[in-house]
Amino acid sequence: MNIDILLTNIVSNQTPKFETLVSTRDARTLKSLANDVAHFHFITESQGNLILKILKENSKKLEPIINDMSVYTDNPVWSHSFRYVKPVRKMSIVQEFSDSYISIEFTFCSLLRNTIQKVAQELDITLLASGKSYAAPLSEGNIVGLCDLLLPHNFEIDQEILDYYTTIKSWSKEGVTEQFHITSITNTNFQKHLTQEIGTNVALTDPIINDRSIRYQYLVSNSVPSNTLTANIANRQTVKVWVDSTQYTLTEVFKSLIELKRTPILVTFDPFNENIKDLEMLATALDNVNITNNVGIYFRLPNAKESGRLFNELISLRQYNAMLDDTTVIVGLESQKLPKFILKNNWKPMAVVTLNNILRSGKVAALASNCDLIISYFNREPIIQRHTWE
Repeated sequence: MNIDILLTNIVSNQTPKFETLVSTRDARTLKSLANDVAHFHFITESQGNLILKILKENSKKLEPIINDMSVYTDNPVWSHSFRYVKPVRKMSIVQEFSDSYISIEFTFCSLLRNTIQKVAQELDITLLASGKSYAAPLSEGNIVGLCDLLLPHNFEIDQEILDYYTTIKSWSKEGVTEQFHITSITNTNFQKHLTQEIGTNVALTDPIINDRSIRYQYLVSNSVPSNTLTANIANRQTVKVWVDSTQYTLTEVFKSLIELKRTPILVTFDPFNENIKDLEMLATALDNVNITNNVGIYFRLPNAKESGRLFNELISLRQYNAMLDDTTVIVGLESQKLPKFILKNNWKPMAVVTLNNILRSGKVAALASNCDLIISYFNREPIIQRHTWE
């Protein structure tokens, strides 16, 4: 009996049903393969080997249906020739509308699939809806990473990608980074912008130079000695940073921002916290750094609760209700609500301070994202933010 006919008989057997004799996984696989052998295109050699493997492993379990499985599996015969599948291993650039991406296609190979999945997150590789190919953003890192990964597996790689690969590999990291070093930049535009930003009569200190490196995208050689909060902020490697509120006072935070010429400042409040305490803390800090005018807290709390009434009264007492314009130094907002007049105004923060909360998604977060310095002033380290100073 041909193996494919044998498989059909096993799957169609009613008493007993083969599903009761083998594992759920093997039953599902055999059913699928039985459908394939009945197809006009038949099955591939690898599918045939899989059928034999499962039948041999379950020969004892299937004895109620087939008494001696080895009679058929030891010298297998098939009713048709196996379907030939042309092996495909190809990497190319695909253009869709205005976007381009790297496409990785290959006929099924568990080794290749596992190899790609191991680096999928690092190289931002995703399996396409078809389930037969992968895609990755067209970037220098992905070109080098994928070529290094797939060339040893005899992939056919588009010449365009190989040209990019050769060019990128020829680059020297030191040579590329050197051109962005502050001492090597010949274009003085950023210096003009920086002078306009901090004023012509302000000394360009090392902390200020380091602090503006993210904003103006240049590199510096040495970090300012990190023995102060100002130095720590200036030496940051990312836009978002955490300042431990148990180690530094809010006054120290504002003194550092003023030293770095980081006004005006956006301060955000968490609607779920005791905002009266945060406002009192902010008022004390502003008094200590001599900011008593041009402060606007642009939200109010319900007077029904005592804490809300005290919050609103403190704003009135401190006159923290300045009209928003270019002279406004401090703007206070609830972290989840953005007044429309903010969007209609040209006011932009030079720094963002979130009080006892983490600024997440939302319109206020979108406004803050345009700033190159966002400080989370909190007593706990944010889970998704690891650049900390204690």
